Amino acid sequence: MARRTRLQCPLVRASGPRATDQPGFRMRRTIILAAALGIIVLGLWGTAVIYFDESRLKGIISDRLSEQVGRRVEIVGALEFSLFPRPRLEAREVVIGASGNEDGRAVFRAARVSMSLRLIALLRGDLAPGRIQLEGAVVDLSGSGAKDASSNPLAAIRSSARTLGGRSLSLQDVTFLLPGSEPQSPRRLSVDHIELERFSLDQAVAFRFLGDVGAPPVLEGVRLNGMLYVPSSDERPVRLREMEFGANLAGSETAVAMTGDLAASGETPFRLSLAGGRIRIGESQFDASFNYHGGDRPAADLLLSGGELDWLAFSGFLSERLNVAPVDVLAMISSRVDLRSQLQFDRLGFGEAAVSQARVDLRTQSAGLGLNIAAVFPGGLIEASGVMTGGASHSLAVDVSLAEFGQLLGWLDLPPILEGSGEAQLSLSWGRENGPAFALDGRFDLWDGSLRIAREDSAARVVPFHSFSGELRHTPGFLELPVYELVGGELAGTGWAAVDLSSRELGGELRRSGEMGAWWTLSGSMSEPRLAPLTPPSGERDAEAVEQDEDSGR
Repeated sequence: MARRTRLQCPLVRASGPRATDQPGFRMRRTIILAAALGIIVLGLWGTAVIYFDESRLKGIISDRLSEQVGRRVEIVGALEFSLFPRPRLEAREVVIGASGNEDGRAVFRAARVSMSLRLIALLRGDLAPGRIQLEGAVVDLSGSGAKDASSNPLAAIRSSARTLGGRSLSLQDVTFLLPGSEPQSPRRLSVDHIELERFSLDQAVAFRFLGDVGAPPVLEGVRLNGMLYVPSSDERPVRLREMEFGANLAGSETAVAMTGDLAASGETPFRLSLAGGRIRIGESQFDASFNYHGGDRPAADLLLSGGELDWLAFSGFLSERLNVAPVDVLAMISSRVDLRSQLQFDRLGFGEAAVSQARVDLRTQSAGLGLNIAAVFPGGLIEASGVMTGGASHSLAVDVSLAEFGQLLGWLDLPPILEGSGEAQLSLSWGRENGPAFALDGRFDLWDGSLRIAREDSAARVVPFHSFSGELRHTPGFLELPVYELVGGELAGTGWAAVDLSSRELGGELRRSGEMGAWWTLSGSMSEPRLAPLTPPSGERDAEAVEQDEDSGR
């Protein structure tokens, strides 16, 4: 049977002109494009006719925003609409009123609100903002209505997130009014700039903040960056992850920085926490964690450890900026919040002097803020405790354990003229009206020590003693020993002494034990103390003469 063979040949292209090159096809394409452009132009023209009617446009926008935010929105100033280079709205003097269960005050005012609009939605007669910018706004969150979102900042954030879902937000020159100690005295938070990229619920979005904190500001040039996460459910916290905070102490070049993760819960009671915190003040760094729990009796826990702090400089700065002493601020906070704090410092400075391994415990007590301090200094250990009441004056009970008194003198930049170990129980007070800046008094005891001193015209030498005890008192410019007693050794006796803290000159007397009870005078300086014989005071000489006359019968 013959085999059939099928020949396959390639298609041969026609050598004539293509269909798309025909004049008729080009005409149809031109007509279609012209019709499409005509429809777009007519749509834009119709939209412009509607939106160039300012009063009608104000009504449309006000109604739409009122529906979205649940409050009455009013555009008081001018309204501008532009199509090119892209559709955009700009409104002046925008006011948002309070909800119906309040007194009708405005909770939001903005000098200027502008927003870009999406073209396709605009052709359908709808307003779909793309990027929203606010300038010169005042946001009042100081209202006390517990059932209103304005009294719950996190509820307000969630409401805003639903309104702004998927849109970018920029705020410039904004002032937030927050609840203050008095209803008529809200706290102010001034913001230079806040930036949110495509703000949406249940998604982390980039967050940027620039502004000052306090009025007058305590922190200047505040910079806050992080990833903001706002959940749709009240059961989950709002978080600011990878937080980077930076600022300067107002009026100084001291930089403050903080990193960590912030979390805030909108459930009742309100909770706020900082985890994995790292704080830097100047050149010092601290690890930090913080927890706040609201309710009928709020509570706050703070842990801070590491670094160096000059307390006198820090408290002086806060007193100047806040016009109130930091201790009074802490006492006031303690009266409203159960405060439990533990602060640990590698070095805690008090001007030129400093202690190491310092631990400060703050705890709210029924009488006020309990304060306990323990620290190490060269030659000993110091512990102090007291209760700060927020009144005009404060006091601390101070216990000092001395392993080597000579090291303490060296730490105070004084010559080691006195050696020994011992202890002291003192009372430190400050803030008394019309009184000294601070007062210090109490008792001291030293054992098995020595005193380096010169007698009469001889050179200084070391004189041992078994014990040296007495009273101690600080008065403006002087450190006094109103009464002291030396037991054992050549200088056994009683007397008094004083040191001029500015010149370091010494003064005092010693009445030696035994023999005739000879009197010696103390003079010289802290570096070169000197004892010299002293005749008894005239009054005592007269008394001794009377005793002799009575014995002799004259």
